[in-house]
Amino acid sequence: MKIIDPTFFYVGFFVYIYYVIKDNDMDIVKVYQKAAADFADLYDVNDSHVISIIASVMMTRDGQGIPGGGFVQAVVDNDLYSAISRADSTSLKNIKVISAANKMAHLNY
Repeated sequence: MKIIDPTFFYVGFFVYIYYVIKDNDMDIVKVYQKAAADFADLYDVNDSHVISIIASVMMTRDGQGIPGGGFVQAVVDNDLYSAISRADSTSLKNIKVISAANKMAHLNY
């Protein structure tokens, strides 16, 4: 049984990924993790740490789940200086895709 159906919308250079949740019992964090993995895949990123950060950025932005830490909050606030100064080496290498997810990866539930 397929629980999440991704639909991609291309608007200019933005890619919006919408998910329709068909099973109300599914944990919201798992939904965000799946959306983050699919979004990261568009950028050929498969590092689980980066995918978790993307999910955290999306949840923090949407006010769902557990709020992210200092780096995640800086990304959500679009505070480049704070984001760079708080990033670990993996986050710093992937800051483009992480910040892109803040603007372009969305759920529709």
